[in-house]
Formats: sequence, structure tokens, C-alpha cells
Amino acid sequence: MRFEYTEGSSAFYLPYLESMIHPYLPEAGTELRDMETAYGYGGCWTNCTDPGFLASAMRALENCCRERNIVAGFLRFHPLLGNHGWAPGFRVSLERQTINVDLTDADIWKNQVSQKNRNMIRKAERESLSFHIDEGFHFLGDFQRLYGETMLRLGADASYRFPDRFFRMLPEALGANGFLVHCRYRDEIISSAVIMTWGKHGHYHLSGSKREFQALAPNNLMLYQTIVALKARGLENFHLGGGTTPDSDDPLFKFKKAFSGNLRQFHIGRRVFLEKEYDRLKAIWTERFPEKITASGSKILFYRF
Repeated sequence: MRFEYTEGSSAFYLPYLESMIHPYLPEAGTELRDMETAYGYGGCWTNCTDPGFLASAMRALENCCRERNIVAGFLRFHPLLGNHGWAPGFRVSLERQTINVDLTDADIWKNQVSQKNRNMIRKAERESLSFHIDEGFHFLGDFQRLYGETMLRLGADASYRFPDRFFRMLPEALGANGFLVHCRYRDEIISSAVIMTWGKHGHYHLSGSKREFQALAPNNLMLYQTIVALKARGLENFHLGGGTTPDSDDPLFKFKKAFSGNLRQFHIGRRVFLEKEYDRLKAIWTERFPEKITASGSKILFYRF
């Protein structure tokens, strides 16, 4: 779905996913829905940040959602766009810090990559690990296997474990705007990742690796060589994302921060459109699942958890 609002040459867009609530909470009936932006970073886009125009766009969005029986909405904004300020009416909060590599830097190795990380990358090179770009997704099966093993090892939430059809559709969905990267050791792929690109921007999407080879630093080499490749292609930013938690000591965040100290803020937005219906659903859910209140009661789409 996509919401659009225009006034003359001024335009506001919000692509989103619309879902029925009753699969999660049958008492919602078959009419009530919710909305959210897709997994990852996104949110709204506009060519006019005039407060009056944005306020009008939000009123139109509110009317649209109420007409469609959308009870509540959850937005994930983009750290590079800073578009969290373009949605007045949503309760916006900082979710976590993310990392962005400045590819316009003349000496990324010296200015952004930490000394410890440089040592790890050199170690991988001494161990004769090799880096490969897989434009045609020829080794998609290897990536899927490594990603699945990694999520299982980390005990990742079910939302990070995608069905087979997700992996099968990646080549067509990304087209020329994505590719795989791999790190090999003795002809075996031991780490792999999905890289997405658009215009001057690149994004580190999903990755997986073999645990038994972690001491060889394959992920360090793979990510650095991806940085080199994207810079050579003329891109200006390579967004690595953040950690699995907002904690500054999160292991994944600390790993990514070793490639650059350039922080970008990831914000989220929440909005209730039909308050009476929302309160009714919250009361039903709270009574039925009191054990979930502490972990999920503060989430806007609480019934999904």
C-alpha cells in the first residue's frame, strides 16, 4: 500500500504494509487492521518540509486510516534521510544508533577503520581468505544455509527466520540493486551477506557465517572489501545498521562500529487512529496474556508478540 498526499508541486508519500488484526486477536473481528512500514529502514518521503503542509498530510493520513479501519500504525524511519521529523502526530522516539561508512573519505582504512579491526583484516588476508562478489546470486543456497545456522546459533527471534520463498525471491526483488558477497577459505564459503544499493547509497542487509571459522575473521575481511568495492563504484554511503539491541555494548553494534565511528540515529514512530477500538483490544489482550505485559505491553502492535 502507499499513501499519497499532494498540494500543487508538494508531495508526501508513505509506503506501508496493511494487515488484519484477527489472526493475532480473534476478538478484533474481520474489519480491523493495522499498518506498519516494511522491515528495515524506510518511513515517509516528501519534497516539502513546510510544517503546514506536513500537518495537512498527517490529517489526510489520519482520515485515510480511519476510513480503512486501521487501528494503529508503526513507522520505521531511515537514519540517512532523517525523515522522523516529517510525520507530526506520530509519537517518535530514538530506537538505537546505527553506523554509516562515509565512502567519500579519501582514506577510509586510516580514518574510519579501527586499529584492532585493521589487524583482524590483515589476519584474514594472511590466512589466505578470499573475497568474492556474487552479482548473479549463484551461491544463494550457501547464503541461506549460513544465515539460518547463524540465526539458530544466536537464538534469534522468529521474525528473523525467513521462509524459503523469501530467499528464492531475493534475486528478482533486488535486481540490479543488490548482490551477494562471500568470503572463502580453501574453496569453502564461510561467510556471506546480502548487499543492497540505490543511487549513491549502499546497505548491509543480512549475513551469516560458520562459527568454527570465526577466529579467521572472515566477516571483517568481507565487510571491508565490500566497502572498497562500493567506493570504487562511486557510492557515497554504506549504511551498516545497528546492533540487535539498543545497548552501546551490543556485540553486533561494536563489530560494525569498528568500521566507522559515524553514527546515525534510527527512530521509530507510533500512532493510534481508533482509540476506543485500540483500548478494547488492549484490555482483551492484557487479560488473556498477563505474562506478556512486561515484554510486549509497551509495543504499539502488542498483540503480535
